[in-house]
Amino acid sequence: MGLCKKDRDKIRSVKIACPSRLSARLFDLRPWKVSCSLTSALSPRILVLALAYLAVVNCSAPPISSPPASSSAAKPEAVLEGLLPAPQTDPTEQEVVTHAFDNDDQLIVADNPWELLERSKVVTEPEAPALLIRAINAFIHQGENFTARSTVEMLMAYSLTLEQDFSLQIIHARLAEAAGEYTRAIKLLRALDYQQTQNIETKKQALSVLAKAQIALGHLLDATAVLLDIDLLTGDIPGNTERLENQQKILQLLRSMDALQVSLLRGSLFNPHLDGWLALADTLETTTLTYIDVDLEHWRLTYPDHPAQTQLLAQYAGLGERDEYQQIALLLPLTSSYGTVAGAFYDGFMQAHSNNIALKPPLVVLYDVGEEPYLSSFYYQVAVNEGADFVVGPLGRQAADALLSSRQPEITTLLIAEVPPENKADNLFGISLSPEKEARQIADKAFADGHRQATVFRSQSEWGGRVANAFVSQWELLGGSIVKNKSFPTDISDYTRIIQKFLGLNKSMARARLLEARIGANLKFTPRRNDDMDMLFLAANAAQSRLVVPQLRFFQAYNLPIYATSYVYSGNPNPALDADLDGLIFGDMKWMLEGVSRYKLKVAEKRALKADLKATPKTVPEETLTAENGDSSISEITVAQGSSGSLETTNQVRDEISDINNPEDDKPQESANKAHNPYQNSTLNRLYALGIQSYQIIPRLNLLRSKNLERFFGRTMAVSVDQNGSVVRHPVWAQFVSGLAEPIDSISGTATVQSPKGTTKQ
Repeated sequence: MGLCKKDRDKIRSVKIACPSRLSARLFDLRPWKVSCSLTSALSPRILVLALAYLAVVNCSAPPISSPPASSSAAKPEAVLEGLLPAPQTDPTEQEVVTHAFDNDDQLIVADNPWELLERSKVVTEPEAPALLIRAINAFIHQGENFTARSTVEMLMAYSLTLEQDFSLQIIHARLAEAAGEYTRAIKLLRALDYQQTQNIETKKQALSVLAKAQIALGHLLDATAVLLDIDLLTGDIPGNTERLENQQKILQLLRSMDALQVSLLRGSLFNPHLDGWLALADTLETTTLTYIDVDLEHWRLTYPDHPAQTQLLAQYAGLGERDEYQQIALLLPLTSSYGTVAGAFYDGFMQAHSNNIALKPPLVVLYDVGEEPYLSSFYYQVAVNEGADFVVGPLGRQAADALLSSRQPEITTLLIAEVPPENKADNLFGISLSPEKEARQIADKAFADGHRQATVFRSQSEWGGRVANAFVSQWELLGGSIVKNKSFPTDISDYTRIIQKFLGLNKSMARARLLEARIGANLKFTPRRNDDMDMLFLAANAAQSRLVVPQLRFFQAYNLPIYATSYVYSGNPNPALDADLDGLIFGDMKWMLEGVSRYKLKVAEKRALKADLKATPKTVPEETLTAENGDSSISEITVAQGSSGSLETTNQVRDEISDINNPEDDKPQESANKAHNPYQNSTLNRLYALGIQSYQIIPRLNLLRSKNLERFFGRTMAVSVDQNGSVVRHPVWAQFVSGLAEPIDSISGTATVQSPKGTTKQ
């Protein structure tokens, strides 16, 4: 890709003000976290209360020793056999733990589950179940799920009240959620009648577990409805961190939704504050760093009674005053075999730069590092010598390794590659389209969906092996099993024999032939695939998947969930080509899936125009009807623009950024938006989006790494930064339906948002 002088001279300055502390500190007030050395920070009033309390406790009873976490005495068998010392204190007594804060000293109560178990043995039967329920919840908080299940067996021996039975069902759901059985947890919590309890805290506990399970399964609309219910149930108490955390989740989910999901939510959910929440999410999505404080103030004036807490807005107020850089050096191999890829990234980066309306944007200086990766170190030093205080690049794993092997970064640097753990540094970050990261995220997703027996079908290539290995390692780390891990050649189109062997159909047919030989008669039978697998991970690109998936479906795998990376989606909405991929699940950036919404809008406009023309045939010239109303008008959108090419060509060099489909696979369609985004409906659109995102996060990298702000919802995707400095892309989960990549929320039954019975009216 050639760059004209005008493009090379796109040198404007980005001014992002200096960092400042957020106006409100957030504290984790979870009751099971204990602080041991905070008395010096306690106010005199709280210190006196605490000492008085300890004096009363010490006078009333001797201390009770509880087993350490790693002690054999902590086993459930010891409790059941009565090996622990009998309690001498009041059965309802709780341990009081002091926590000190800057301006808000509080007393927090924490249960000791082992003491509660012992106390339950010496109290009357009506009091024992309440103590056991408290003990079980405390065990789950501590991650002692086996002990919690053992204690549930003890609880089942008692006659429970309606309130206690309600709590028991929540416990079953919590244990299911902790075991990754999210569907079962949701089923248990949906079955509850929330009018059965008047205890607000119990309701909130149930709803919190329900929302967590829904988020794990990607049911974002349902989860948002539940979190809004929790917010209505939570009192407006100043400094209430529980409500703050819940509101953070609400806003995070709303900001991750596309226009279709927002429309579905607005149309199916009644909540008095929903409009305000949606307006706040939209404000944060569309505002600029320069005007974010003004826009937030305007939002508050528009919704003065909205329950969003001051601390929530304080996390975003002042975001315009982040890290400031005067000169950004951009190191890209424009005149190399990866020039097309580098050019897409450059165009996206400069597009975001041109949208920066700051009075003094930074200077952007482009350095073409050429074909040789080892030259990246030389150009890096040139950029530093010429005044750069931030570097973006080099692009790709080889160039990044060449740079890091010769020097440690002198200034803050954003590699367009992964950060090797051994090169971790405070001023080093990395962003890429790593397929290995996607594979690990797919393992997390499939495991959360309840699958445990996975099979892997991968393209016979270096890329396929890397992606499959990443999935397998993460899957086994989670506790899943790999049933099979097989490859398929990429130079054939008929996979009949390979798939029959892969699914075990050949053995089924062999058994049938053996039986026919024994009885001397022909039998009618249907070959059956192996039933020891409950999901399949496909490591393939779009062209390969279009061949493999329908053949898998034909050979008895029609009911086997298939997961894949974003490389199965070409970026060009094309129902004619992708209809055979229906049911396949993958994750992609928000930017890529927006093309489907544009496609649907165009089709709807064509159909509306066709209906209008049919309604008034006499007023429209015949030639106009032929041009505008014919099938060819719609087919221009649906007919493929070419599907030749292969991922293997791009994978010849071991470089993450080159792990994309060959740009010749799907050429961009001509559209009104092509001038704005020349890569629309193309696989290179991902690189263009990566360039946009890279520019947007430059002033926020240190903030994201410190976790003061967990995720940044950019124009193209949601990202966070791990402690290694790598930018983590958080995908939108999608599924092919009628040949189109649809966000799972819009097709999984969440068009009618579900809320538990007896909470708030939907």
